[in-house]
Amino acid sequence: MQQVFHYALIMTSNFSQPFLQGFLLYAGIIVAFGPQNLYLLRQGMRRQYLFATVLVTSLVDIALIGLGVGGLGAMITGSQTLLRWGAWVGSIVLCLFALRSFRSAWDGQDFQNAYFAQSTSATLKGAVVSAMSFSLLNPAAYVDTLLVVGTSSSQYAVDERMLFGFGAMLAACIWFFGLTYSASRLSAFFRNAASWKVLDILSGCVMLWLAVSLFASN
Repeated sequence: MQQVFHYALIMTSNFSQPFLQGFLLYAGIIVAFGPQNLYLLRQGMRRQYLFATVLVTSLVDIALIGLGVGGLGAMITGSQTLLRWGAWVGSIVLCLFALRSFRSAWDGQDFQNAYFAQSTSATLKGAVVSAMSFSLLNPAAYVDTLLVVGTSSSQYAVDERMLFGFGAMLAACIWFFGLTYSASRLSAFFRNAASWKVLDILSGCVMLWLAVSLFASN
């Protein structure tokens, strides 16, 4: 009986290790504030369609992680042409996101009306489309899921690779739900127009830096 228990403990340890590593790896990656996280932060502070927004965002990341763990990440890293084109396209998209943020800060609009009172005219379809756009048009998401997670999982056998992917998926879900639903506590602070300007400028700088870094890496 003791031998059976010892064997079971070893098996549990072997299977929990890739799961934990996948979780910690993606948890460390996903906390960086890019277009996707900033959109969720905005939605959380507006209190608009929170569950639908975070569900769509989580499902997109789960799908990308699944593709990366499934081998697509290794295939992409093996092609210099795909990497180069991906870097160029990703840099352009990030620059557009950055310009949008800088324009928002420059316009000097009534931020209280623009970001909070706007909730009366927003639609569920618009929230879902925006969530998909910020997830699928975010080049950092492909780098994180297909390349980093995908290539990191290749060190494991097939069954352990799946556990590695499940760990990364769980980290994504916990972060997205936690960020979105806790952001509402910051709404009072961000009712100040200057606070939104700071957030927009910071967001633009982050995305511009990511664009330059992505372009310079290839």
